[in-house]
Amino acid sequence: MRIMEPRYFWILAVLPLVWIISLIVHRRSIFFLKSLGYVRGTLIDSQYRIRAFLRFLLLNGILVFSVLALVDFHWGLEPEHSDRKNLDIALVFDISNSMLAEDVGGSRLDRSRDAVYLLMENLANSRYSFTLFKGEPLLFIPLTEDRIILENFLSRINPSYLSSPGSNLEKALARGLETLPVNQERNRAVLLFTDGDNLEGNAAAAARKLYDENVRLFVFGIGTEEGAPIRLGDGSYLADREGNVVLSRQNRALLKEIAELTGGQYLDLSEVHQLSGIEEILTQSYGEMEERGIGAVSLSRYRLFCGIVLLLLVLYFVQGRLRWN
Repeated sequence: MRIMEPRYFWILAVLPLVWIISLIVHRRSIFFLKSLGYVRGTLIDSQYRIRAFLRFLLLNGILVFSVLALVDFHWGLEPEHSDRKNLDIALVFDISNSMLAEDVGGSRLDRSRDAVYLLMENLANSRYSFTLFKGEPLLFIPLTEDRIILENFLSRINPSYLSSPGSNLEKALARGLETLPVNQERNRAVLLFTDGDNLEGNAAAAARKLYDENVRLFVFGIGTEEGAPIRLGDGSYLADREGNVVLSRQNRALLKEIAELTGGQYLDLSEVHQLSGIEEILTQSYGEMEERGIGAVSLSRYRLFCGIVLLLLVLYFVQGRLRWN
């Protein structure tokens, strides 16, 4: 089960206000009944209290199930027929200074570079765009099939390509999505290469946007949980204000979370033997779809909750029309 729009849960905060208003209305109605000469325990009094309690339950149910429809629960899978073939890939590549850490048998940047080389060798008929990011993302190569241009560019990238500090993942994923054309009979994916260290922006929101556009996110994490120092151009190591050497660690939890939000996958590239897993992940996700024209998508259950809201609304208006004995 996944919740695609958790931000709407804040609406439930108005429930106490609904309860207070309902209590005030109930007390005024009781006072009005007493002014007409009815006393507690009579038939009219009992009928009113029962119907008031029923209205209270229905109003609360309408609000709660409306929120559940908005947050968009997904569970279960259904087959998706598709004639789309081949793959458009947006490569989103982290070139922050932390990618220079050497805890994977070399730098994280070099491991990511090797992974992309292997990817292009094994995925024929694919088109690639290339977006680099630090604090701000920048598209360097629009979508193309020209492997020579891609490989030449890949061999030269380093953190000096961008000067902005930090690593804004939300903007980077949004920029990668923009490079993928819509309304074409091709599958689309964003491939993210990063250590997840000190990322900025709302990455979960960006992942949900990818899901809404039917684009999967495949995250390839690089770096160990123990961390490693970051070697600078002059051979020294990055230090904090107190002079302590900074250790950069992979943020596996975040990277797994954003991949799962889109129906994609996470792969840890910290071990060199995991490089072969890139082709396997993409083949599992897209290969069978290309052969049979069938894939699987998770089911959105908002219609179920909308149906319950509609039923509760009908009951609310029906009970208001019923005549008193």
